Amino acid sequence: MEAREDSRSALAPSTRARLLELLGRLGRPVSTGELGELTGLHPNGVRAHLQALLRGGLVVRGRERGARGRPRDLWSATRTPAPGAELRPYVDLSRWLAGAIGRGGIAAVERAGRRTGRELARNGARAAPVEAIEESLAALGFAPRRGARSRELVTFRLGNCPYSEALSDAPAAVCALHRGITAGLLEVAYAGATLDRFTPRERPDGECVIAIRKPLGATALR
Repeated sequence: MEAREDSRSALAPSTRARLLELLGRLGRPVSTGELGELTGLHPNGVRAHLQALLRGGLVVRGRERGARGRPRDLWSATRTPAPGAELRPYVDLSRWLAGAIGRGGIAAVERAGRRTGRELARNGARAAPVEAIEESLAALGFAPRRGARSRELVTFRLGNCPYSEALSDAPAAVCALHRGITAGLLEVAYAGATLDRFTPRERPDGECVIAIRKPLGATALR
């Protein structure tokens, strides 16, 4: 069992990314038993993954008292990770930006993001393209929710920005980095797909929106 967890390592196993995505999609407190039923996992295994996410600051735990027996745990996804949980993303952010801005400005930041996205996709779990992208975005702490979908496009709404405090100092650089990461993920995880739209959030409590266009000739966007 992991001795220490930060918000990124807590999501390393794809099962934890699935649990976090499910909690975000349901948008309500969910019991350990219900999560086990929805995922097909044993409640004890679900509880262990949730404890890791709790240590990473990515979920919160409540208690519900029934008429009889012990109180049951109720789990919810956090919109903003707990204090200290964002340490790893901030370390990464400062390293990526410091290495890119000095070599060519915003364009260099986006190119650095593409390299990072390709690396993340190569190191990620093998899954269907859209699921692989979703898991990678979740692992970075963006809390993605799949939105509108058509024969040509699929969108993700990002409920959290792990770099929100940095946005006030360098919004263009942070958004360029994220746009590059997303494009790099696509290059490896879904060859031929393109980033059709990347809309940064307009308010601190808003959501970014990503739209992915499927490759020409693909029969379905999965």
